[in-house]
Amino acid sequence: MPVSGASSGRLDAQRVWQYRPKQEAASYSGCMSASPVDMELRAEFNELATVWKRETILMSSTLQIVEHWAYQRIIDMGEPAVPLILERLHDKGPDHWFFALATITGEEAAIGEDTMQGAAESWISWGHKRGII
Repeated sequence: MPVSGASSGRLDAQRVWQYRPKQEAASYSGCMSASPVDMELRAEFNELATVWKRETILMSSTLQIVEHWAYQRIIDMGEPAVPLILERLHDKGPDHWFFALATITGEEAAIGEDTMQGAAESWISWGHKRGII
């Protein structure tokens, strides 16, 4: 069953989690700081994010968007990807980064938000409070 939220501006995270292959949730260590990100890591992230956006731009299924191979590779980058994702949310506006952030950090900063804009603002605030961005 496809999970869709693009038309309403809502991300149904509970349903996305339901269809996500089981993996142990990581607990966010909070060890990241606002230090410069490795240039190779940034380049890899930017390349993957560009491919992901280009190949999913016409998709309406949130599940398909977050299961895309490039998005999954970004999740596999782990904690070093968090400041890059938050920067992208801040600079380019809301997008389907919330599932990746929750998966990597083990936190749900956007619980209760009804819009992608509200979720983006919650995650950006979360990052500021932790000194990540």
